[in-house]
Formats: sequence, C-alpha cells, structure tokens
Amino acid sequence: MFIACIVSWAVFHMRHPGIIFTPEAKFSYIDKDCDIIGVALRQKLIIRLGPQDATRTPFNASNEMPNLSAENMATVCRVQQNRNNVMRQNASISTSLDYLIGDVLKQIGLAASTDVIEAPETTSRGHHNVLELFQFPALEAILISDQINECDVDNFEEDEQPEVHSTFVCDFLDAVCVQTDFNAQVSFLPELLKSYIQVSDSALPANKPVKKADRRRYICDKWAVDPKIRFIDRFRWNPPVIDDILRKLQIFDHRTTIPKALQRALLDPLDQGLAMVLFELLRLVDRRKQQDYKSRSPV
Repeated sequence: MFIACIVSWAVFHMRHPGIIFTPEAKFSYIDKDCDIIGVALRQKLIIRLGPQDATRTPFNASNEMPNLSAENMATVCRVQQNRNNVMRQNASISTSLDYLIGDVLKQIGLAASTDVIEAPETTSRGHHNVLELFQFPALEAILISDQINECDVDNFEEDEQPEVHSTFVCDFLDAVCVQTDFNAQVSFLPELLKSYIQVSDSALPANKPVKKADRRRYICDKWAVDPKIRFIDRFRWNPPVIDDILRKLQIFDHRTTIPKALQRALLDPLDQGLAMVLFELLRLVDRRKQQDYKSRSPV
C-alpha cells in the first residue's frame, strides 16, 4: 500500500497480515425493568501480523540478538523523489509500481524474488531517498465492540445518544522500532495524510443520499496498548513512549479516537456486508424451496 503526493509519499509494507471479524447479534432486554426488547450487537475484530509460529522476545533479551520470527513484520517508510529519476507520463503499470514501491522495497531489503520486476538496473544516483519511520513486530490486536439498539427505530431523539462500549487490547511479541530522529521525521505522516485526503465543499449530486450523522457515544472500557519501544538502529538512548508517538501523529484522545475510527471505517461496513450476504442467501434458499415445491406439486 502507498500514499502518494507530489514529490514524497509513504510506503506501508506488511508481512503475514490477517483479519478475523466475528459479529454476534441477539435479542435482549435493553431496560432495567425488562420491558423493552432490543438487539444486543457484539463485534469482534482480530488483527494479526507475523507468522503463526512467531515467538515472544524475552523481556531481558539483548538488543544485539534480533528475534527474526517476530520483529519487523510491518514497515512505514517516507520516500522522497529523486529529481534525477522522474517517471515518464506514459510509463507502464509495472514500471510505475517499480518506481513507487519496488525501488523502496529493494533499498530496505524486503523485496521478495517474486516482487522483482524486470526493469533496467537503476544506478545509485537514481534511487529515491527512503527513510524507515516505524517497524512493527508480530502482534495480535483485539477490538471488541458492544452496543444495544432498539428494534425498528428510524430516528433518535435529539438528546438520545446510543452508547458503544469497546475494549482494545494489543499484544506485541517484540519492540516497536522508531526512527532515531523521531521528532523531526514523524510529522511527515500527518501532513501527508492531510494533503492526500481532500475535503470537497461542492454540493452532493441529487441522486446521492446524504449520510446520517453518527450520534453514537463511544466509551472505551479497556485500553491495553503498551509496547516496548526502541530505535531502529538499536541505539540505547531513551526512546519515546507510545503516548508521545500518538500525540506526534496528532492522535490525542487515542482511547476514543482509534476504536471510533475502526468502528466507523471497518466494523460497521463489514457487519453491513455480512448482513447483505446473509439476506441474499436466505432469499436464494427460499426461492429454491418454492421451486422444489412447485415441481413436486401435482399438475
């Protein structure tokens, strides 16, 4: 995955990623007097990085002895365009991918044999300027979201805010590595994302429905994200803590912001997609039952 702008972009490289999403919905009483029946919805999202046989690095392990099964399973790089190596406007797709991604992976030593694209060898003068900002180890992040909704409610009252309770636990098998000159380099990502995500003020087309505002109130009941931090070059200076890193990325209320973003951008669309698939499957089964019944009925 890459995010591009004019002369610089970011490259995100992941190894052995995996996502497991399991929704659960059931009828339940939603008031203390057990008079009103609603739907209790629980959504569980598991995000994994690294192989299944990855082992945890001991707490007192030496920095000079890397844990190859767990460290550097995801990398975030800043790439600056080399003015001596400009991509042609009519370049092929394979050439464009090698220009934006392939050269970066070769420089950081993560290009697999299948990723090598047949292209003329680029001299060192033509390489982009690549800087690794983050290296993430093998990890397992679990987000559990619970919410209770009334049945057949189209509009909520003005002062009504349904609550979404969440827990977020992330288990890191090794340290998260950051660039040594962290404060000077990490500001690149928020500025890049702001320049990439353009907010349009133009009016929506008449046939495009307006999205309803999310009036839910997000409450994080448990937040357990406390990885060990070290520098990429393994210097022994004091690295920043995770809260400092999130603040530098302009994520201030991370206990609410991160679960809310995952809920809106991932859990809700996944749940909606699964519901549509299940609905179509039930329609298909019902249609086949009707056809079988008609074929068996006497003329």
